[in-house]
Amino acid sequence: MQGGVKDVSRADRVTLNFAGFSQANPDLIATSFEKQSDRIGTAISGIIGMPVLWHMAMTVDYRNAAVRFQYKKH
Repeated sequence: MQGGVKDVSRADRVTLNFAGFSQANPDLIATSFEKQSDRIGTAISGIIGMPVLWHMAMTVDYRNAAVRFQYKKH
């Protein structure tokens, strides 16, 4: 990959709440996905990385066209 990104924001001490899971993050980087959303015709709200997804069980529901995440307690 190559290219550049401008208008990147950084936040300290952010807590993500997602699918019943809560994760404290000491540092979070944020950027707009507006151009990519416009290009594909679907809104992209953000990207969730492996530190969050590692704690989730993902279920693909083809009948209802849905993807569900459930917090796995270790």
